Amino acid sequence: MSIVWSGINDDNISGKWHLFTTTYDKDASSASVKLYLDGKEVTNAEKDAFVPDITQDGKVYVGVNPWAGWDGTFKGYIDDLYIYNSVLSASQISGMYSEYVAPPEDYDEQYSDTANISALYTFNEKADGSTRTTVKDRSGNGNDGSLYGSSSYVYDESKQSKVLYTGGTSGSYMEFPLPKDENGKVLEYFTVSMDVKNITEGNYFNFYVGDGSSKSSGVNYFGYKMASNILLSAKNDSTEMKTTLTGKGVQGDWAHVDFVLSDGVCTIYVNGVRVGSMNGYSMSSINASTGRLSFSGWSADLYAKAYYENVAIYDNALTENGIKALAAITDSNDNIDESEIALNISSEKGVDIQDGMIGLFFEDINYAADGGLYAEMVENRSFEARYADNVTFTPSYDGGWAWSAYPENKSGAKMEYKIPWRLHYRGI
Repeated sequence: MSIVWSGINDDNISGKWHLFTTTYDKDASSASVKLYLDGKEVTNAEKDAFVPDITQDGKVYVGVNPWAGWDGTFKGYIDDLYIYNSVLSASQISGMYSEYVAPPEDYDEQYSDTANISALYTFNEKADGSTRTTVKDRSGNGNDGSLYGSSSYVYDESKQSKVLYTGGTSGSYMEFPLPKDENGKVLEYFTVSMDVKNITEGNYFNFYVGDGSSKSSGVNYFGYKMASNILLSAKNDSTEMKTTLTGKGVQGDWAHVDFVLSDGVCTIYVNGVRVGSMNGYSMSSINASTGRLSFSGWSADLYAKAYYENVAIYDNALTENGIKALAAITDSNDNIDESEIALNISSEKGVDIQDGMIGLFFEDINYAADGGLYAEMVENRSFEARYADNVTFTPSYDGGWAWSAYPENKSGAKMEYKIPWRLHYRGI
């Protein structure tokens, strides 16, 4: 069966993004099948004509007509496909379109399954000098980041590596360059991927894109905070937008987070799973300049107390398949310097010790625990020595070799031989 699109000219919809919605209500007295284009109903059909087709094999096909010999395939792009277990009303569909954000016209160029890395921060390099202020870009592109405040590298036992720690004190954060076009403007599409362990409570940002003025005023930004509930937010000169993803985040433990931005639309993934999105502002509209970790754009907000590892920036907006295909990050030039690692003392309980186990500790000086003078420390185990004269190379014995009075010539102590021979030589 096919549905005639009454009054719809294909030339008006071809080559552009649109929101299509189809509803099926088997209990409707009429028009049980309806097709909506951009929130408005454009055609409908009776169930008597449609039901035999939809129930033939129990499947819904998108992008192909299986009853046309598989020749009627769709050429184009499909994004954000949702299937509901209820019949949406006309007002609900109209409301969906009012919030609909079309992908960019150059979707095929901006979204990609293949990652093109712009910068990589693994936090394993040694510090330049006594104070660490530079974060080396390990991708080879020279996009080094900067540290501010008390931000430092610490050793994380679970990661078995150094990580970035921003202690939550005012002015402590990391700043790094974002991918730019040939005119020096921040790209409208990029992906920021990282491992993060947030332990902050309250209002803060883990990832923040802003302009120069946002360091004090908070205007013009795009970012998120990671907690049990993820907060996505963006603001231009006049309006702030926020979206809360309830129960989609991780608090107090490591999580892998991917932030994908394309023409003001951000999509966020946690541990490889897409958890939500928000329509914010384009990079040009907020005059974006840099990316920041744990930064506070508002005087009343906190600088985040969090740990970060393997921060990677890609100069394209990765698709869900692209996110899943990201290879594990390894740093072949791992220069961990244990002298630079801060000591983290944990209050967690260690290994259980049996009640019946006891131990004794004492200091053993000069092998005294072995019962006095240790024979192995004495020449030939018998207070004597044999040596070869370096002139005649004639073996000689000296019972006092390696022994002397102490303190010599001060206490009057002296050492003398009672007999000049070895004890066993005289049969004693």
